[in-house]
Amino acid sequence: MNNKIYRLSIAILTFLSALILVFFLLNNSFSYTDVDLGWHLRIGQDIISSGQAPTINYYNYTLSSQSWVDHEWAFNWLMAVIFQVGNFLALHLFFAIVLFGTIFLAWYRAQLLVPSRGYGRLLNFGFLFLGLYAARPHLGIRVQELGLLALSGLFLLFSDFTRFRFLFWFLPLFFCLWANFHGSFLLGLLLLAAYCVYALISPYLARCSLFNPLIKRVFSHPEQKQLFLIFFLSALATLLNPYGLGLYSFLSGYANVFYMTYIREWQGQFIFPFRYEQLGYLALSASVIIFYVWQKREKQIFSLWDWSVLILFFILSFKSRRHFPIFFLVSLPFVWVLFRDELLVLWGKTGFKTKIILNYSLSVIFLCLIIFFVGSIPWQRDGLSYFCGRKYPCAAISFLQSRPDLAEGRLLNEYNWGGFLLWSYPQRQIFIDGRMPQTSYRDKTILEEYLKFRQLGTDIDALLREHDIKLVLISARDDISPIRFWEKFIFQISVE
Repeated sequence: MNNKIYRLSIAILTFLSALILVFFLLNNSFSYTDVDLGWHLRIGQDIISSGQAPTINYYNYTLSSQSWVDHEWAFNWLMAVIFQVGNFLALHLFFAIVLFGTIFLAWYRAQLLVPSRGYGRLLNFGFLFLGLYAARPHLGIRVQELGLLALSGLFLLFSDFTRFRFLFWFLPLFFCLWANFHGSFLLGLLLLAAYCVYALISPYLARCSLFNPLIKRVFSHPEQKQLFLIFFLSALATLLNPYGLGLYSFLSGYANVFYMTYIREWQGQFIFPFRYEQLGYLALSASVIIFYVWQKREKQIFSLWDWSVLILFFILSFKSRRHFPIFFLVSLPFVWVLFRDELLVLWGKTGFKTKIILNYSLSVIFLCLIIFFVGSIPWQRDGLSYFCGRKYPCAAISFLQSRPDLAEGRLLNEYNWGGFLLWSYPQRQIFIDGRMPQTSYRDKTILEEYLKFRQLGTDIDALLREHDIKLVLISARDDISPIRFWEKFIFQISVE
């Protein structure tokens, strides 16, 4: 009877933890808007109207009539369909489901790599929320979430080839869909190629005393051939898109990484303003790596592949904050195993009555949190107009729309307002938006051309005449994050 009561309390806590996760994701989604959301919906609606993926850029006068590859065309179409069905509420719910699926796959992978039962599984939720809280600035109605879901599924397959061997044959179909939904399929292909190489050299690594403890599986020759065949078919399947090889040609343009120096989420962790929660999680993960190196365990839990992927995305997360959510997905089992034994030993020493009281007390707390999240979610909030005056110049757009005499002049717009303008002011072409900041323009990128207007010493009048610009719609103040007093002291940051 006692065991039944205990298992019931664990089941209730697990269920409530999952609900907290869902409502936390929804709450975060409603409080955030991606500057690219507007153009995603606009492009999706144009795809519905035309019945085909876009091939020509009609949205910018700077790049007017140039060929354009929309590597997210299928997802843009899907977002527009969902929006037509249920407006922004439907989009919030859809992306919350996508993120929940992503996190579940990461949690399941952690359970496979570090098996735990009962309270151990529940404790794993705590570390999951820790990383999720740090990743929250990247989560919401964003096309990138599909890439996270796909990568999370791929990491799960890589965690146990024996268990998922049959599912590997579905990867060509998986990559075919991925290539039409988001350009992050390239990262997935590179990871699959690396996994094939790892399988190929695993027999040789197993003979080396240095790597032998880290080789959990030696791939046979037939398995190696299967993996390389799957990789070849997967790469071939990505060509089944409206653009063919043109998709790869367009994505190769991202080799020009100038946009990473301007767009905040592409910047490194040590560029102000700092994301302290991400730095804290990265520091915790670094302690895991140091712990294992110092401990030098004979029995390693993780394979060389697991460690390689962890270190790769650990480095990439410092290089670019955009990679942090991927690192969070990869690192979950590593962070968990560092504390697992100590926490479970401590839990094992706790008396049965104390456990029951603690479990049901936590259940009440979790239920109160759920009620709080549900009550604080603005279920009918417009995902774009709510941010009028805070993030977008809605009053200025209304003014321009009320003035037919201003309809013909070319408009220089703020970069972060480009997506919103394409959505709310569709009758006008604009200078720039977030679709392709890396696109070549006069021997540079279009983003570099835009930033010339913001450089000190630039002859603005000459630039305006050069582009025949008659109207300017830019922010009256710079988007500068507030600096805390202790940051000025510690980091010697000057506001002058």
